[in-house]
Amino acid sequence: MDSAKKHLFTELYVNVISKNSMCAGCGSCVLICPYNRLELVHGIPKQISGDPAICSVSEEGKCGLCAQVCPRFYRDLQSLDFIKIAAGRSTDADFQEHGQDSGLVSSIAAWGLKTGLWKRVLAYSRDSQWRVLPVIASDRGGVLKAAGSKYTYVSLVEGLQEAYKQGKEAGPCAVVGLPCHIAGIRKLQRIKSKYVRDIALCIGLFCTKAFTYDGLVRKKLVEEMNLSIENVAKMDIRKGKFTVELKGGDLHEIPIKELGAYSHKGCALCTDFEAEQADISIGGLGIGGWAIAQLRSKTGVEIFEKAGKDKAIETAKAEAFPKALEVMNKLSNFKRKNAEKQ
Repeated sequence: MDSAKKHLFTELYVNVISKNSMCAGCGSCVLICPYNRLELVHGIPKQISGDPAICSVSEEGKCGLCAQVCPRFYRDLQSLDFIKIAAGRSTDADFQEHGQDSGLVSSIAAWGLKTGLWKRVLAYSRDSQWRVLPVIASDRGGVLKAAGSKYTYVSLVEGLQEAYKQGKEAGPCAVVGLPCHIAGIRKLQRIKSKYVRDIALCIGLFCTKAFTYDGLVRKKLVEEMNLSIENVAKMDIRKGKFTVELKGGDLHEIPIKELGAYSHKGCALCTDFEAEQADISIGGLGIGGWAIAQLRSKTGVEIFEKAGKDKAIETAKAEAFPKALEVMNKLSNFKRKNAEKQ
């Protein structure tokens, strides 16, 4: 589609919103709407009142911002090819233990706070029921609270709204997010939205798919497997299996294929495994204690290298992990080809 044309809400509705598998659920359109006509309902944007497919303001040609910031309406964002690829891991024992795949993301986030490169980090924590909650960390403890993957989907809306409410005086902010989150942020940055004006760095997470909370947690883990969700210590994906580690050490494995029904619908048409719009893209890829980092901007390269020099992280050549690179390329190609089949 022609990105120079002012598109109407109706077009967004027909091409994205009404097709559940098309909408990423990022909430960028809800954030940008200057008339507060949109809200997220079960992860899908809907008009608060009136005809669900027609926005009178948009029809009058006075707006169309929702279509401009949708990463799925017209995909005109150019992927940031990585400048450099490396391996890394945290040097902090707490981040190694509680973080996902070596604690690399957490260590970079906390190091930036310590050095003053940013004053806060927008990430996602969870409550005792494993419901995902946005958290804005301003110190190491806050970053540690947000460490680890949750695997259930959450939109950008609450997190970016809260960061904006803190005011510009709160200082620059680093953001950790999924590929669709980062793409939404880049669209918002393109039109200079107030919600993203203070973002200093985007760290993207490799992602095959996310799940719905009701499906994965409530139905699969609690109802079908009879697990006490308060007793779950960690979730992970290893060699085609979804693993649930309990606080006592017991491990439950579920073939990924069994969880297909619980996937977030917007994942079906996502082609981005490697968070291609991020400054730094990071994923574990099953290499035990290390993670692969793709450095996609000059800022990303500088930050990664400085964190290494300050010994906040330990770095290595990515070529030392050929199997991980093979898996990375395989998953990236699979996700792209799978989306094209939908």
